[in-house]
Amino acid sequence: MLGKGLISFVFVALALAALAGPANASGEWGVEGNKLTETETFTMSGGALTITGKAGLVVECKKTEGSGKIFKGNTDEFTASFSTCKVVESAACKVKEPVVIKAESVLVHGSGGTYYEEVRPIKESKSMATVVLEGKECTLAKENVLAGSVAAGLSPEESATRTIKTSKSFSETAEKEGGKYELTFGGAKSTMTSELGMKLNGAHSGAEWFRNVMTNSAAKKP
Repeated sequence: MLGKGLISFVFVALALAALAGPANASGEWGVEGNKLTETETFTMSGGALTITGKAGLVVECKKTEGSGKIFKGNTDEFTASFSTCKVVESAACKVKEPVVIKAESVLVHGSGGTYYEEVRPIKESKSMATVVLEGKECTLAKENVLAGSVAAGLSPEESATRTIKTSKSFSETAEKEGGKYELTFGGAKSTMTSELGMKLNGAHSGAEWFRNVMTNSAAKKP
């Protein structure tokens, strides 16, 4: 049994999924050893975000703040605002701030045993953000859409702050385990590097989050 106030990721795979190990096998959010039965809220903060698009289009932001909700089942959604941004390879181009990313994510269990989240646009939208560049001498496109989906790693340790990371190497790991993700920025294939911390601030404010990794192929309910 999990201790009172302890938040867990309970990843439940179907028997067929366990045998075949598909990358889209999902899990479920858990609270105090049980399935989540109500919406929970969280805040977001973190360090740098780097999005790379076509040649010359590399945007870097240093500050992050945001909020979101986790829902009964295996999804969540969030809005994150990024500031102190710049175009790394062009001093002539200025980033209009804040850069706002609106997305949802779903828990995934890769065929190789990796647990992560698929981050993608919310259902009502085809994109996660539009990065606007300003400057009379800026030769890059003024509006650059961030679309598609990306795999994000989850911190496995117990902590009041759950860490979620995106990187080129982690995306490659997810793809090796059967994931099909492609992120585009400014119309070109993109990579995203980020690290965000997420803290519960609703009914379970301040509680520890952790991922309950099953040691056998057939996940058991707590």
